[in-house]
Amino acid sequence: MKKSLHNSTAAETIDVNDSAAFSTLRQKLGISRRDLLAAIQKAGNNIKKIEKYLRTQSANRSSLLGDI
Repeated sequence: MKKSLHNSTAAETIDVNDSAAFSTLRQKLGISRRDLLAAIQKAGNNIKKIEKYLRTQSANRSSLLGDI
């Protein structure tokens, strides 16, 4: 990761080989390791895109549950 997540400016990308950065991002987002890896696979390693993808997935799940 280029910058610390604890910095006032968020990091732009995450290096999945940097276990400390990966773990910090996973905890910040409150998701499982598997879900973060899936989000990175779908959205790339740009943190803003990962967050947007996860919000979209969450909204999709909520709407599906509302239809049941």
